[in-house]
Amino acid sequence: MNRRKYNKKRYSTFAKINGQIRKKVTPDPFSGVKRLGLYGMLINKICNKASKKSIHKLTYNTVDIFYDKKTDGPFKGSVLYTCFKVIYCCSIGIIINLLIRGLL
Repeated sequence: MNRRKYNKKRYSTFAKINGQIRKKVTPDPFSGVKRLGLYGMLINKICNKASKKSIHKLTYNTVDIFYDKKTDGPFKGSVLYTCFKVIYCCSIGIIINLLIRGLL
């Protein structure tokens, strides 16, 4: 079986940078709820905690469609994961904000 070849040291550095980008760029999907005051802040914390695994699974399964672990390099998977996570968190945030404003 042919193993994929990549520079592990370079990927380690890339993964750290990508992790920081993910932390800084990924929005809080439930930040719109904070406008509701003290209860909104509590609801925000609870919703973030409850949805963390679901967002991860959704993102991971979506990346699995476009990324083959056996043939593609880990760089591609990491970038795809970051992109899809940002997209999903932004989408959830937009829907929550529309619900709060009563437009949806």
